[in-house]
Amino acid sequence: MTDYIESACSFAEGAVGVITTPTNLGDNVDSDLTVIFLNAGVIHHVGPCRLHVIMAREIAAMGIKSFRFDLSGIGDSEPPKTVNDLVATGLDDIKAAVEYLASRGGSRFVLFGLCSGANNALRYACQDERVVGTFAIDPQVFPTWKTHAMSYGRRMLKLQSWVKLLTGQSEELKEKIRSLQNQEEESSNPDDDITRQQMADWINTLVQREVEMFFVFTGGVKRKYNYSKQFKDTFRRSTSSPLVGDIMLPECDHTFTRMAYRSKLISLLLPWLNNHRAVPLKETA
Repeated sequence: MTDYIESACSFAEGAVGVITTPTNLGDNVDSDLTVIFLNAGVIHHVGPCRLHVIMAREIAAMGIKSFRFDLSGIGDSEPPKTVNDLVATGLDDIKAAVEYLASRGGSRFVLFGLCSGANNALRYACQDERVVGTFAIDPQVFPTWKTHAMSYGRRMLKLQSWVKLLTGQSEELKEKIRSLQNQEEESSNPDDDITRQQMADWINTLVQREVEMFFVFTGGVKRKYNYSKQFKDTFRRSTSSPLVGDIMLPECDHTFTRMAYRSKLISLLLPWLNNHRAVPLKETA
């Protein structure tokens, strides 16, 4: 017998999601708290490599319900009637999901997001006091001088890197050229507009509201994030609060393709999430 029930539902104007509700846990069920999984880019609500499904079931086993849904135009959800601002549309979708869950008894919410989902989690959390926590994986990153020093320093020590650079075979050089050639198209990505100050403002706003945040940085962003203290170096004042935690997982790729990677992430999420329970999880015989 499973410890959860999964129910598909529709809400708002054509939005679709799945609620995972814990069962057979008695007093261990926290009926007020809901974890909301946000889309990672254009991947639908199951998440990359079924990450959201796996985590929803693990969370249910500790007595917490969750909701994974698709933003407008992604997966099973209908496209928006008008699209003037993708970021604003996404925030409206998240608000609709929160309101729907609130109508079913939820009063406290944790937002889980990877990549663009992480950025959306932080954005939305700043405007809704019902959000009590965010778990952000590979949000927008900002290299420091040390990031560049470490990246180029390692390459300078390798003869092969010099050979590739002088013969025009350097992948990094090719990437820089492509980036300059496609600068106009790349600027259409709404997340490119996030500035370092904006991210700092989001973190500061949430700290002032006593919202707990946890940041995970994987090997998938190693070209822009390559040492364990980079996040704290980037946002020294913002990250000094005990409400802000972070970890670097260089062995894991961006979408957690291996079970070992997903297990590592679960081992981080569950203890962190237990801190948000209204009543601590009781050990069962």
